[in-house]
Amino acid sequence: MQRENLINILLYVISLTLIFGVAYPIYSGGGINLLQKSNSILSELTEKKELDNLYMIAGELRNVGENQGNAFKNIDFETIDRIDKSIAKTLDIPRVINDFSVMAVNSNLKLANVIFTKNTNNKKYPSLNTYDISLTLEGEYLNFKSFVQVIEQSLELYNIKTLTFSKGESPNDPFKFNIILEAFELK
Repeated sequence: MQRENLINILLYVISLTLIFGVAYPIYSGGGINLLQKSNSILSELTEKKELDNLYMIAGELRNVGENQGNAFKNIDFETIDRIDKSIAKTLDIPRVINDFSVMAVNSNLKLANVIFTKNTNNKKYPSLNTYDISLTLEGEYLNFKSFVQVIEQSLELYNIKTLTFSKGESPNDPFKFNIILEAFELK
C-alpha cells in the first residue's frame, strides 16, 4: 500500500511539474518556449484575430475600390467635360477676360477695368494655383445681380472674395461695382 501511495504521489508531482513547469509556461509565454517564432499561444491567437480583421477590411476596401472604379468608367462624357472645365489645367487668361467681357455686355454692364494677378500666398488650396481677378463694372444694380448669377452658374469655379459698390453724386450716374474673384488652375 505504501508503494502504491508513493507511486501515486510521484505521479501527481510529475504531472504538476509538467503542467506548471512546461504546459502553462508554453501557453502563457513564459518559461520554455517551444514555438520559436512566437511569444505564446495567446499572442498567436490575438495576432490571428487582428490579421483576420485586417483581411476583412482589405476585402471591403477592394470592393469599394472596384465599385468606385466601375462608377468612374461609367461617367458620361458630358459630366467629364464639365469636371474638366471646372478647374483648368492651365488658366487661359485672355479667354477668361474675354468671357467676363461677354458676360458684362450680356448683362448690360460696362466693363471698365480688369486686373489679373497670381496669388502667391495660397495656403487655403495647396494643390491649386490661384489668381485674383479684379473687375470694375458700371451699370444698374439688377444688371449686376444677373452678372453675378451668371458667374455662379458658370462651369468654371470662381470664388467671390470681395464685392463693393458705390453710386455717383448725380442721380443719373451709374453704380460702380468692384468685385474680386479667385480663379483656379491645377499645379
